[in-house]
Amino acid sequence: MKPNASLLKKLTISTLLIGAGSVSMLSHAEVTLLVDDHIKVTAINGQELQQSAFQPLTKKFTLQPGQHAITAKYDRLYDLRRDEHDYLRSGNVSVVAELADNQTYRLIMLNQPEDYKAAKEYAKQPTLAIQQNGTVIASQQAMA
Repeated sequence: MKPNASLLKKLTISTLLIGAGSVSMLSHAEVTLLVDDHIKVTAINGQELQQSAFQPLTKKFTLQPGQHAITAKYDRLYDLRRDEHDYLRSGNVSVVAELADNQTYRLIMLNQPEDYKAAKEYAKQPTLAIQQNGTVIASQQAMA
């Protein structure tokens, strides 16, 4: 029995279209968001993140490309003298940015001071930013 040339042509075109669709799905990469020290991410796109106080803070998120609203807090423990500690935590700050396919970004708190007294003031109004290759692409300062 000889195969029908028209049927073979249709099957070949269908196979190519299915293959092309698979390749485009595979080439859809993701966005990597790395989180700097002293930052606790509390929500992504309004979706609250549940983290136990006993778990280490998440330092890497994988997101889909597109616009994202990242909400976080300044979160730092200071060791003072003679077994004294102070835990500094800000209110939530949100920053919105368009994150491109197959790129890596850093979530940072701009101008974080190391000095304890300065950090107490900073925690009242920190600035959350998203950085790519050392350049700030979006930032938002907390409202006082």
